[in-house]
This record gives sequence, structure tokens and C-alpha cells, in this order.
Amino acid sequence: KVDLVWSARITDNPLRDVYIFEAAKGTDLKAMAADYAALPNVVYADVNGVVEFLDAPNDPLYPHQWGLNNTGQLHYHVERIEGDYNDTLALVSGTPDADIDADEVLASPPDRTSQVVVAILDSGFDLTHPDLVDHIWHNPGEIPDNGIDDDNNGYIDDVTGWDVAGDVIWIPPYSDNDPTDNHGHGTHCAGIVGAVGGNATGVAGVVPDVKMMPLKPQYDFSFIGLLVTEEKAKGPGGSHSVEELLELARGIYAKAMSYGFKPEEIFFDSTVFPIAIDMPMDPGVPGYTYRAFETIKRIKNDPKLKHCHCSLGISNCCRDLPGRKIGICRAYVAKAMECGLDAGIVNTSHQYGQKDPDPELLKLINAYAAMDGSMEKLNEAMMLMGQFCSSVRKPT
Repeated sequence: KVDLVWSARITDNPLRDVYIFEAAKGTDLKAMAADYAALPNVVYADVNGVVEFLDAPNDPLYPHQWGLNNTGQLHYHVERIEGDYNDTLALVSGTPDADIDADEVLASPPDRTSQVVVAILDSGFDLTHPDLVDHIWHNPGEIPDNGIDDDNNGYIDDVTGWDVAGDVIWIPPYSDNDPTDNHGHGTHCAGIVGAVGGNATGVAGVVPDVKMMPLKPQYDFSFIGLLVTEEKAKGPGGSHSVEELLELARGIYAKAMSYGFKPEEIFFDSTVFPIAIDMPMDPGVPGYTYRAFETIKRIKNDPKLKHCHCSLGISNCCRDLPGRKIGICRAYVAKAMECGLDAGIVNTSHQYGQKDPDPELLKLINAYAAMDGSMEKLNEAMMLMGQFCSSVRKPT
């Protein structure tokens, strides 16, 4: 049984032979349309549905989201400039159609009868962010704040997700049901995926009607002790001596152990100083490179600390040098490993510790590693540095 609900039976109406019928609940509409279409006097029959007409989002930063729709428009770009704290925000032109065709999808949206839930494993979300709050997933099987695991999934009150890592202020961490972002990266990623579009706020997400589940994963981490202190130095020239740095390492070790870290989870960083300026002029004052390497030796030979690790951020050693920086870093790593270095922050593509260093560059690093405060060692290091700079500096 069907009821006629609309007809355009007006003589001059081009739709005068079009009818809309309403069927009983539960009717197979596609089958019904096929039956009507098979009748000899019916030109066509189809299921009547709702068609969405969508404009581009009105979010103020959407024009800058060239990854969604790129017309070659100006958009924000961070220009990376060598040095510290001097990057520049600039407007640059894009490449037309270098995008994911978001506008084309919005013009002809897909079927939205089912909704996707995206779990984002990151630093959590800003749960009150106006561009995210309407797209945050809520667990339908959990009653908030009743202290009961209502859905029996092993997590109590996991209403909006879960924080496996716990609050970073606690060592060791414990998990909880608050995946609030205390870093910002997770919120940024959530905005890319599913920021609410068309709300005249911020940006638009890739998926217009997604629900997002914030999950803060547990990161395996170790204890890194930077051997730097604000206590007044007692060493020559007002610098901290190797003995003072060793005592600092012992204090850090005791504190880390009290928090439950194991010796093999503890890393000491005696800091890397640029060799280009590592030239103390006062008699009896050792160089920074000498102290860094000697501290590593002392740590690795200390009965309590010998199972701990020593790590360095290698690239700082070649700062301000005129060339051959990778070669200098390779020689620096080789010498540091000879002293006991067993970890580092490096560019792995340079294969430090795997390829032999240039003998001349290793000789230069050896000179700095031996600069114990004597004028003889200082003069040798300065001589070799002068030769190195002359050999790599391009003629003007």
C-alpha cells in the first residue's frame, strides 16, 4: 500500500508527471522502485532521499590549509633559518591542485550512514578545545566518575579515552582516565583529523563528522642526567672539575635509583662543547672536551656507575667550524667511544662509530681530548685547529 503525498499536476509544470509516494514502514524501497520502473508507462522510479549541498568550510584558517584545497593561494609557512630562535613566519604561494581534493569531496559527500571512530595515540587532546569538543568520542558503555568498570574492559571510568603514560610529574608514571594533552602535539594531530568544520573557528579537519578517541600511550623511557649544576665551581678557572662532575653523577645516580630506575636505565650527559671555541687561555684550566671525555672515563670505571650509560649530543662539537663537520663528528664519536661512550644523539645516516674517522681529524680531536691545562697541550690544539681551518676554508 502506498499513499500519494505530492504531485505536480499543473499543465505548464515540466514536472507535471512526477509523483512522490510514501510507503509503509519496513517496505523495501529499492525493490519497490525496481517494480515501478519495470511498468511500461513509467519512465523512471527511484528512492527519494535527502541531498546535501555543502559549501567550503567558513573556518578562518581554512584558506591556509593548502593540503585540503590548494588554489595557489598564499598560506602561512615557517622559514627555518640557521641559528637559535630566529625562524620566521611568512606567507608563501602554493602549487595549484597539490592537495587531497577536499572541496571536491564536500561538493559530493559520501554516504554518512555510519560514523568512524579514530583512536589517536599521541600526547592526548585538549578536551575543552572549541574546535574538537564536539568530535571527541564518549564511551557509551561507561558511567562517568562512578569508580566502576561498567563495560568490563579493564579500565575504570574510561569515558573519553585513556592515559596509559600517566601524569609526567610522577616517577614512575601510573595510568588514569584523563587523556588531557600536556604537550600540544596530540591536540594538533586531532585538529588535522577532525577539527569541526564550518563553525567559523580555527581550522577544518579532514573528516567532517568523525569521532576521535584520545589515547596517551606509555613511552619507554630512561633517566637522563645532564651533568650541569648551579653550584659554585671549585675547579681551575672557575670551572667544574672532573671530580666535581663525577660527584654530581653519583648524586644523580642515587636520586634515580630512589625513584626505581635500574643502573642500565640511567644515562649521563657530560655535555659537548664546540671545539672551535674550546680554548681556555688561563694557565692550568683544562678544556671542556678534556673534561667531558675524562668524566666519561671516570663514570665507566666507577664501581657503582659502571653499568650506567654515557650519552652525548654529538653535533654541537662541530659548531662554527668552516667545513668537514660530519668528519669532525665521526672523529669525535670515535674518541668518545674509546673513553667509554655507549650512547648518543646522532644522525644515524652518517654511521658514526661504524666508519673509521679520517686520521688527521682524529689527531685534531685527540689534541682537544688531551688539553689538560698545560700550555703545551693548548698550543698543539691551537696549531692543529689553525691547520684544519686553513685546509677547509674556501678561498674568497
